[in-house]
Amino acid sequence: MNKVMIYGNVGKAPKFNTTGQGTPQAKFSIAPKEISKKGTEPRTHWIQCVSYGKTAELIRDYVGQGDSIIIEDGKLETITLDKKPGQEYADTFTRVRVDRIQFIRNKSQNGNEDQRYSDNQPFN
Repeated sequence: MNKVMIYGNVGKAPKFNTTGQGTPQAKFSIAPKEISKKGTEPRTHWIQCVSYGKTAELIRDYVGQGDSIIIEDGKLETITLDKKPGQEYADTFTRVRVDRIQFIRNKSQNGNEDQRYSDNQPFN
């Protein structure tokens, strides 16, 4: 089974474009929220993510730098780039393909805490 769930903060503002076939695509990075052991500093590591279709459009419209989100349904995918002349090996990297997210707002405009929005529910 290949399933990823992550709760964390978005790094830079997501980048949005369309694929060659016209499918919406959003790329972003997320730093998972980690609980550190007593007496140790929490460490930050960044995970590269990509989404397509409606999820990408929702990310474009509602997610910005520093926002807290939950990746509810994702999977790992490994990308291999073309080998450049003189390179012994092709570059590869792993990222998360995001199929469903939940938006977390720490404080809403009306003062309520932890408003949650999911991409499978309409926004009010």
